[in-house]
Amino acid sequence: MKVAALLLALSAAASWGIGGILLKRGTNLVSPTTILVFQYAVGIVVITGWLLATGGGASALHGIERRWLSLLLLVSLQIGGYIFFVTAINKAGEGSLPTSTVIAIAASYPALVAVLTGPFLGEALGWQQFLGVGLIITGVIVSQVH
Repeated sequence: MKVAALLLALSAAASWGIGGILLKRGTNLVSPTTILVFQYAVGIVVITGWLLATGGGASALHGIERRWLSLLLLVSLQIGGYIFFVTAINKAGEGSLPTSTVIAIAASYPALVAVLTGPFLGEALGWQQFLGVGLIITGVIVSQVH
């Protein structure tokens, strides 16, 4: 299980890393709004296909009926974060922050997650997590030094 989780996490990092570069190229060709609309439209099609293939639609609807307010908050934060990310990538470049810096700052959210897991989830941080948070913050600061 650890190997599967590690490989999936590395795959996500690779996808997001390559995706960030392609996103910057994409915002040179079309507006961020176009990218977002296309992305979410394709997402609806893919998820609908997945639900039909797995028969998970009824279970999903039942879960939504019971927890719609929590889900609405969660989805609003996720979509909002991605809109901010796409817009930041669009604004990056000449006369602004480098694209790599914008992506590094946006990708520093695990530090915030690590810090907030204690108060919100009751999880204790070990020295490795504190070290990781420190490295993330250091990396963002170092990327800003010219």
